[in-house]
Amino acid sequence: MKIDFISLEFKNVLSYGNSPTIFEFKNGIDLINAKNGAGKSSFIDGLTFSLYGVPFRKIKKNSLINHHNNKNLLTTLIFFVEHSGYYKIVRGIKPNIFEIYFNKEQPVFDSELHLLPQSATVNDYQDMLENDILKMSENVYRQLIVLGANISTSKNFMDLSAKEKEEIFQIITDTSVFNSMKSLINKKIQLYKTYILEHEYKVNILNNTLSTEKRNIESLEQQNIVIKNDKAKIIEELNKELDERIAKIPEYERAVDLLKDLKTQYDIEKNDLVSKKEELKRLYVEQRKISDEIHHIERAKAGVIVCDECENHINLTNIDISDAHIEKVNKDYDTITLSIKTVEQDINNLEPTVNKKYEKLLNSKRIVTNQKDNTDRIEHLKKDIVSKSEWVEFAIDYTNITKLEEELEQEKQQILSLKESVNNYDAINSIVGEDNLKGYMLSQQIPLLNRYINQFIERFNAFDYNFVIDTSFKERIISRNEEKEFNAMSNGQKQRFTFSILFAFLRLVEEKNGISTNLLILDEVLDSSSDTEGKLELIKILTDDFSKMKNVIIISHNPDIVQNVEDFNRVIRVEHDVYSKMIME
Repeated sequence: MKIDFISLEFKNVLSYGNSPTIFEFKNGIDLINAKNGAGKSSFIDGLTFSLYGVPFRKIKKNSLINHHNNKNLLTTLIFFVEHSGYYKIVRGIKPNIFEIYFNKEQPVFDSELHLLPQSATVNDYQDMLENDILKMSENVYRQLIVLGANISTSKNFMDLSAKEKEEIFQIITDTSVFNSMKSLINKKIQLYKTYILEHEYKVNILNNTLSTEKRNIESLEQQNIVIKNDKAKIIEELNKELDERIAKIPEYERAVDLLKDLKTQYDIEKNDLVSKKEELKRLYVEQRKISDEIHHIERAKAGVIVCDECENHINLTNIDISDAHIEKVNKDYDTITLSIKTVEQDINNLEPTVNKKYEKLLNSKRIVTNQKDNTDRIEHLKKDIVSKSEWVEFAIDYTNITKLEEELEQEKQQILSLKESVNNYDAINSIVGEDNLKGYMLSQQIPLLNRYINQFIERFNAFDYNFVIDTSFKERIISRNEEKEFNAMSNGQKQRFTFSILFAFLRLVEEKNGISTNLLILDEVLDSSSDTEGKLELIKILTDDFSKMKNVIIISHNPDIVQNVEDFNRVIRVEHDVYSKMIME
């Protein structure tokens, strides 16, 4: 498949203003020359945005909009796809636009426009563009169409991981079909395994249900045996226990009567004990009053007028300190002290008796509980005897077991069928795997890629180097029987290898798979090359190998390069004042 880019029209892209800039693609070598920041590389961002809806550089999409106008970004790209027809992509920001038009016969879109049906989502519409029309992902586009020296998103092939290299190789050489097949097969295998898990889950459920059903039936059968053979024996045992419990009723009744007598005695003695303790409290209060009065008399006799130690600061001048009164107070104190000792003795004698009766009372209360339990058990036994007497054998239905066994067998057969399908897909997976068809395809195309790379290395006069990449996408660079490291090379040598790999991929794709475009963009690569000889070799290769079939666009900020104007079919200067503009020379 060949894609021929015809024209790109854009406005309000980065430094370009509202006036449309139109670029027509023509075979030959074009030079776009300008100072840094003038907008020479904006052309690449506009092209990438048209195709993939994103900038080429690592910037936000809205950053593409010209900051002066801040709206109406619009790109229109027209291209031809071999054996299909002409396409026009119109894409914009503020307002957002994404439209794909098709015209089979001619590249004129002003009349008879055919807008391709737009999908429900932008992503689906983009997928249709990439997969059905371009048949080229953004990653492949970045590797085969644009080679940039200073654009951060343009990653050198040699700096990619082995996995990334393999992905690019497989996509652009069409061996990715094996990955797609493996992916589809693996999805199918995973789907069948999911079905197997679902059926195994059903089998487990059926087994559990069947086991439960069988246990239920076995239980019913066992219960019928018990009902049939042991009903009389069970009733006999229940009646025996009932008689024993009824016989205990008089014993419990006598114990309850004794408990009542014990409770009466306890209440009397407890009340007496409580009265003694109340009396003791009263005597303590009286004793305290007398003790305070004795203290006041002693302070008054000592000549203290006011008792500061007392809570109410009592006036001691009113205290009677006569001998008769002192004698009376001391006598009262001795009397009440004696009374306290007597009451304390009574309490000490009475309290153990009360406590002992209380413990007996607590222990005896179990008799009431046991009596109630006995009564409840008697009522339960009576009901149980009636219930057991009414026992009949259970009816057992075996039809559900038969149905479950049939369903179980069907699920097992389904699992066997699914497992057989998985085994078949595993066999197919093995056939298309790296050790079979895919490996065969890689073994055929990798040597061819190596040959093309080394041919271009020779074109760059690097005869001492031999480049080898194996089927695991690990590369080796050998010079004079010594292995060289790519990152240890000079910038000029790296450039030669980079171009050789790029050109080899282009040739491999075009010759083996028939995929090509009429466009190759080199952004500032001539500026970054470290030697003049390498630049001359590059331009010669571009002229001899690509300029007749491609529009090779070289973007440069080096003013000296214009001196070699004879090397280019067109020279396009980019000038920037308020806005950028392209001037054909």
